[in-house]
Amino acid sequence: MKVLLASLLCLMVALQYCAAEDISFGGHIKYQPTFSRIATDQSNSLDGFLDIRTRLSVKVSPLEFNLHGLLSGVSGDTLEKNSVSSAFLNNLFLPLTGENSETFDLSRELHAGERSKYNIMLDRLNLAYTDKDYIIKLGRQAVSWGNGILFQVVDVFNPFSPVAVDREYKSGSDLAYFQYLFSDGSDLQFLIVPRRDFLTGNISDSSSSYAAKYHGRINKFSADYDIVAARHFDKVMLAAGAYGDIYGSVVRADLAWMQTLDRDFISAVLNADRSWTIGGKNIYAFIELFFNGSGLDCCNYREPDAVLLERFRRAEIFTAGRLYSASGIRIELTPLYNVFVSEVLNLEKGSGLLQLKNEFDISDDLTAVLGLNISHGATGDTISGLRQLYLRVAYYF
Repeated sequence: MKVLLASLLCLMVALQYCAAEDISFGGHIKYQPTFSRIATDQSNSLDGFLDIRTRLSVKVSPLEFNLHGLLSGVSGDTLEKNSVSSAFLNNLFLPLTGENSETFDLSRELHAGERSKYNIMLDRLNLAYTDKDYIIKLGRQAVSWGNGILFQVVDVFNPFSPVAVDREYKSGSDLAYFQYLFSDGSDLQFLIVPRRDFLTGNISDSSSSYAAKYHGRINKFSADYDIVAARHFDKVMLAAGAYGDIYGSVVRADLAWMQTLDRDFISAVLNADRSWTIGGKNIYAFIELFFNGSGLDCCNYREPDAVLLERFRRAEIFTAGRLYSASGIRIELTPLYNVFVSEVLNLEKGSGLLQLKNEFDISDDLTAVLGLNISHGATGDTISGLRQLYLRVAYYF
């Protein structure tokens, strides 16, 4: 609360020196009724997911202040059941946060009942200084590294679940960000992410992250590359990635080595995407392969693994297996109506999740998504027998 009051005081001071054009305000209200049928539970669920976000940006060159307030919650059957499949459904629709380990406590629980739960938080609270050669940004913000489309091996800072329905806003983290821009177009980035120990609640060096990334370009091959070195939760992480155009498709790859208490492992992701115009229709498609070095053998899913469980707890990975694929296609049937079909497959078990989305632009500030999620195959890290229908309505202001 003290941090919030100090931030509002800084904002009031800044507003006194701002012209009207230096201030922008907006946000959205999203509501999503969802009907689910899960064979393992032998029951139906009806839930409503709420997401209200307000955005305020104040620019006083070379400074910029950003503040995002977020109210999110769920009401219905999933909380009452308190099952593994209920947690899976929440990961599909609710924002993921690491609030228990963040440096500052910027969230409050508004209500917690048997059938409903609502939280309010500041998801962005940062101040940035921008110069022609460098950028400094302090506070709660979102940073994304890596070249994955649905799966990530380099981005360990609040990544999206590969089956997340809403990917508009990534959850913020309390961190210090520095970027230096070179004259040849390359850049060097540094991150310091202080965190609190999960058990003691105190800021701990062993729970924090320190990372550096160099981004360069090979003009001869029209390709870009990244080199990453980090100390993440007191362990070393090294990674490299690249992307470029190959016969009209953008091909990307990341390779990461991570040290852990029990074992070291390597993870990798490879993908390609492309856009076409066929018959006057805009079409986009992608395909992706993912190897999870911290995953379990397909025959040992029920055996506990300390490394994997810890990564699950930190919400930096969402898959228990080792080898996955993802593919998807989007077709613009009309300028105001798009159909998107995607599928995530566990290649070792043969299980997967098929997702269908019908996206409607009703007006400039109103959209709707009618979606269907269907799981298939053997049980494992997907929910067997899932049949789910949802309607997400979003109003932007």
